Amino acid sequence: TGAASPAACQKSIELDKGNKSMDVVKNRSPTLFYDALALAAYDKGLVRRPLTRLQVAKGFQDFQTQVLKQSHYNFPVVCPLKQDYQHFLNYSLAMEERLLPHFYHSSPDGYEAHVENFWNSVDKKKYCWIDTESILNDKMWRSHLEQMQNQAEIR
Repeated sequence: TGAASPAACQKSIELDKGNKSMDVVKNRSPTLFYDALALAAYDKGLVRRPLTRLQVAKGFQDFQTQVLKQSHYNFPVVCPLKQDYQHFLNYSLAMEERLLPHFYHSSPDGYEAHVENFWNSVDKKKYCWIDTESILNDKMWRSHLEQMQNQAEIR
């Protein structure tokens, strides 16, 4: 609802009017990959009580960042089919034009920037999702999960 972010509508109105001096805050959110991996492990029956979903997610994250010295960017991912991207872009452009017509048609950050940013995001795999199936079939990750489970049962 509007109460959660009262300034959002005003920012949209200002952007629609072409106010180029507005500060736009881009928040970095934490990855959901570890939680998705924990949920997939539960769904496959690879995790039992007393181990919780949060413990599994944290265990996966700690293993990857501290032991493997990697980040969630190193996970294998699955992506939409190439032909689907154009459909997504067309829909996104239609929504932007409908919601912010002035911005879409007259701002340098409108149509052309939208298209460029979209394809840059495709190149960076921002529309992809963690391939939980291949990770949970990997012997190293499976072994780590079993180790977490054994440690939880000993406690």
